[in-house]
Amino acid sequence: MTDQTETVISKGSPVRYVLFEVTLTTSDTVTIGDLSTIQDCALFNLADGLEDTATISGNIITLTQTGITNGKYVGIAVGT
Repeated sequence: MTDQTETVISKGSPVRYVLFEVTLTTSDTVTIGDLSTIQDCALFNLADGLEDTATISGNIITLTQTGITNGKYVGIAVGT
């Protein structure tokens, strides 16, 4: 498990959402520093366009989709 750094594409003002790109392997995390609490998120795998499974804890997203190695994702996190 590694905490990966996201590239922010866009964010609201005031920040209520963050649109980002990130490369993840199963069990990797991404900490969205612009949000203190994430209420919901979606991670879309750019290889197939499908939404992969993830969990949220505070402002940390963990990829739980099995069998992913260095997958490229675009994600959106909504929170405060």
